[in-house]
Amino acid sequence: MRLNSIFDFLPAGSTLADSKDRLISTRIKQELNTQFARYGQVLEVKLNTRERCAELSLSLKGEPDPISVNINKYAVIKENGQLWLTIDSKTIEASREWLTLVLQDQAGFQRLPIPQKYAWLVTFLG
Repeated sequence: MRLNSIFDFLPAGSTLADSKDRLISTRIKQELNTQFARYGQVLEVKLNTRERCAELSLSLKGEPDPISVNINKYAVIKENGQLWLTIDSKTIEASREWLTLVLQDQAGFQRLPIPQKYAWLVTFLG
């Protein structure tokens, strides 16, 4: 059973789900900052596990103002024992039109493996 399903039955379930999403968002931000340090810094990550969407605020090198990127739909799938995060780039929007177009035209359908050590947690928390 997923944690969001449990929250649906609790009086303060929505508040608990929001707190869980903030906690996960903080960890995602830390990981992204490690991976994308060469390009800039992730300022904020807002994950919504109920709606399966995310919003990122980025400070990219060479850009005077922060950029926002919205992933309007993601999915977590299991295939051959491996858990994958899937994103269809057509659902991505950015605060810069050119970036939206590049992401939608070039990124395609992304499948990112979720490390085995986090698989059970993603399944439970997702």
